[in-house]
Amino acid sequence: MSQPSPYLLAACQPCGHVWCLATLPMPLCQAAGVMQRSVCPACGSQAKQHRIPTERQAAAWQEAFERSGETTGVSRC
Repeated sequence: MSQPSPYLLAACQPCGHVWCLATLPMPLCQAAGVMQRSVCPACGSQAKQHRIPTERQAAAWQEAFERSGETTGVSRC
């Protein structure tokens, strides 16, 4: 069994973009607020069009993040 991801990811239904909304852990009410106010950085769609990414989408995001070589929390999310 793999480790749970420390990232709260979102997937945009209109354009398919996957991005990091927040780094976990964080209080549940704060995470809910982040999700409600989210806007897709690729196409600008609103939160009601966002879903939890599939395992395949999340794995692709993680792989791209690791390849980018970013090490700061600011760039992750």
